[in-house]
Amino acid sequence: MSKAMGKLATTRPDALFDRIVSILEQARGNVLRTVNTSMVTAYWRWVGPIRLLKAPILGID
Repeated sequence: MSKAMGKLATTRPDALFDRIVSILEQARGNVLRTVNTSMVTAYWRWVGPIRLLKAPILGID
């Protein structure tokens, strides 16, 4: 193995690791956004209609 190949082999795993970390962090952010969107949707589907039903009883417009 030449010196250039040896150097490439030692620096390459670090770059690969950094890329994997970046991909996982991006995926984590995507999951958080998806969960937040789902929670807001669930809130409006369940709590919104209940609030509308209670509004006349409580005198809320």
